[in-house]
Amino acid sequence: MNAKKAERVNLGSSIKAMRESKGLSLTSLAERLALSQIHLISIEQGRYETRKDILAKIIKYLDGDIKILENYHKSALVEVN
Repeated sequence: MNAKKAERVNLGSSIKAMRESKGLSLTSLAERLALSQIHLISIEQGRYETRKDILAKIIKYLDGDIKILENYHKSALVEVN
């Protein structure tokens, strides 16, 4: 596994852990964020690069640490208000 893929997998694992710690099913989170289940599964499994705005929306909804996103996208900070 290359470094970029490993980064995506780590990020996806963090998102999944946050979701599960909130007691949310994949279906309910996908509905609340207006994402398809397939899209959310792909993010959690690190299948592909995900847009910063979508990641910020997920992390904000889950009350996650924005540093997860900042570390993932080192080249640009995303403001989540």
